[in-house]
Amino acid sequence: MSATKIDGNGYYIMAKRADKEWGHALEVDVFDLNDSLLGRITFGCHPEFKDFEKYQSYNTERLIEIASKRVAQGLLSAKYQTAWAEGLTLLDRFNGTYENVKKNM
Repeated sequence: MSATKIDGNGYYIMAKRADKEWGHALEVDVFDLNDSLLGRITFGCHPEFKDFEKYQSYNTERLIEIASKRVAQGLLSAKYQTAWAEGLTLLDRFNGTYENVKKNM
């Protein structure tokens, strides 16, 4: 499957479907406007976390929309840049976000 480009505020993402054995996933590359790679994130859906079936029912376009919003939030909070500065590829989940998991602990 080809990648989908989504423009952000001072960056853009290239997202492609990359399902795992356990559920839907996207591989997302984040670039600055000079086409330099800022970092990578894999967003996945896992059955051990809340709302698995809901996220499994979403099509690729909806998953890309969600990932795009999360990238924008991550860039605003600078949480991604810290990991990318170390050369890490991040793994984030669609379902059971940190806030949801934290509430249900």
